[in-house]
Amino acid sequence: MKRMTKGFVRFAAGLVAAGLVTVGGLGTLFAQSDGGLAAAALRGDLSGCRRYVESGAPVDAPASSDTLRRTPLMLAVRSGSVPVVRFLLESGAKVDARDGRRATALLYAAERGRDGIAALLLSAGASVDARDRFGDWPLLAAVREGNQAVVELLLAAGADTAKRSRYTDMTAEELARSLGRTSLEKLLSRVASGDCFSLEGSQPLLTGAAE
Repeated sequence: MKRMTKGFVRFAAGLVAAGLVTVGGLGTLFAQSDGGLAAAALRGDLSGCRRYVESGAPVDAPASSDTLRRTPLMLAVRSGSVPVVRFLLESGAKVDARDGRRATALLYAAERGRDGIAALLLSAGASVDARDRFGDWPLLAAVREGNQAVVELLLAAGADTAKRSRYTDMTAEELARSLGRTSLEKLLSRVASGDCFSLEGSQPLLTGAAE
């Protein structure tokens, strides 16, 4: 097993050197190569996750060779599997666990537009405004990627619209304006001005707004 792992490391390092895979992609390759709960979560394999958890696998342990140190919950978010995310949360996964860049599962969901998963994480008590090591946080990430459904969920959960990026000094509203995301800019502007926001009230706020 150790010989196979070392061989895989050399192979993956060669891919990075050749520019064929990013560091983030390399972390995913490592997670897949390790097997276990992390790999099952990344595949969105619910039955596999059940087997590993029932056999005593630590629910928050990242794959040992994943350079990004992502938990199975984070990898399940990446896979987009709502059933696996729900199962891991019900099995005791820490909703606000941090990876190597200090990102949370909610930040991953915001980046990837996983609104159903974001809703699950928020209902499990996820910190709505947690920053990663680079100063990124879910609302800013969702605006940057144009994930309006996630933005609405975050606002309904009380996301702070006044937070500013450590690098651009922009709020989420200012970022939306700079990217030409008109409907998001209008929504964020009204919330920042003091309008209460709930998911039930999202349609009136967005009426007539177009990207």
